[in-house]
Amino acid sequence: MRQTQLVMSEAGTVPRVRRTIGRWWAPALLVLMAVVSVAVHVPENTAISPIDEYVYADYIQQMPERPVVAQGDLTGPEAREALICLGNRGIQPPAEPSCEDAATAPSSEFVMGGKTSADIYTPFYFVTTWAVAQPLVALGVGLLDAASLVGALWLSLALVLLWLALRSLRVPDAVTVGIGALLVASPSAYWSTTYVSTDAPSLAVGAALLWLVLRVVRGQGGLTAVVLVSVVGVLFKVQNIAAVAFAALALLIWAVGEASSGDRVGRARRVLRSLVSRPVVAGVVAVVGSVVAQGAWLVVRSAIAVGPSADQGTALPLTAKGVLSESLKFLSGTGLDPTGGMNGIAISTAGVLVSWLSVAGVIAMVVLAGRRSAESVVAWSALVVSLVIGPVLVLGVSAVTHYYFSLPTRYGISLLPAFLACAAMLVSRRRSAGLVLASGGGLLWLLSLVSS
Repeated sequence: MRQTQLVMSEAGTVPRVRRTIGRWWAPALLVLMAVVSVAVHVPENTAISPIDEYVYADYIQQMPERPVVAQGDLTGPEAREALICLGNRGIQPPAEPSCEDAATAPSSEFVMGGKTSADIYTPFYFVTTWAVAQPLVALGVGLLDAASLVGALWLSLALVLLWLALRSLRVPDAVTVGIGALLVASPSAYWSTTYVSTDAPSLAVGAALLWLVLRVVRGQGGLTAVVLVSVVGVLFKVQNIAAVAFAALALLIWAVGEASSGDRVGRARRVLRSLVSRPVVAGVVAVVGSVVAQGAWLVVRSAIAVGPSADQGTALPLTAKGVLSESLKFLSGTGLDPTGGMNGIAISTAGVLVSWLSVAGVIAMVVLAGRRSAESVVAWSALVVSLVIGPVLVLGVSAVTHYYFSLPTRYGISLLPAFLACAAMLVSRRRSAGLVLASGGGLLWLLSLVSS
């Protein structure tokens, strides 16, 4: 009898193992791709990234003695040595100072007069990155490389959260892996997660809010988490307000859509009532809370300032044409190379495909998704916010800094999970297209490992 029970138990174990593998193979593969990509590229990145890594590295290198960098602060000797001795990728090195003199050279010989520009950010990203990097530092990895390797954690988190969101949208795992592979191979992921960059958490913030919104739409709760992730996400980087706006608008669209369904009798009253429903209120609180949190940081930043901000040489006069030009850049450009073409062909190709899929997915799902469906909510919110957030950011930055500068497309990176969710929903409509995406994305990811 005991032997029979043992055989039956062993027979039942095999299906359970298969079900477990079938359930988790996709996120496991996505995490593997993220870790391998970052682990391969970081040692190859011998020069400093031109996307402000010089000042970000300086922020981290001054910890833990100096956990907050103040407006007007000068960069430290370690960052100056890294800038001059390692070089700034794609930028002609200055004649002076020499590598030997970098640590002691006058501030006037450095970009921005030797000042930092990282003071505009809260310490959230820098403290977190420094802390997570410490085990690697203890193993003998240099602080700059260790901080860059932390990007694998942010990218893995983003991919797992994106998988959870796409799973709730009934996107096949093969399509999710294809989309994820393209994202990992893209310039957006490369520049934000293989260097020290404040953009590193943005994909995870965007994917988290996408997943949480879909949980609310499915009746699974998550409104409190939407508010918390929104506030914390904006404290990591103010431009993540784009993902917060997406979440708030999605909750509003869903609530109004739910209220307008059913009998026409009393529809207007139901719609008006929906404007003060819990989802809408949570969305408003998320936006207001994020703005208030960032405003509080600006007050602190002003109070601890030791001098004027660094002059980055990007100031432009604010014009209506300049504001309008920001409307169309995020949907089509967020996946592209933020440096203007420093990548190899595989990474550049992945960026182009991410851009095309973003545009095609959002526009197609706006047209094709059923009314009041989760797919429609995601598509409409992504489209509207992508058009509006650029001008809003420009006006907000201008109000604080009193000048305008052309926004980098990477400021919309937190919207990329929503864009790619639309692309995944579109591709999922045809099985053959999903297989092509999965195989093509995987191939480009492999090629990206030898193309930087």
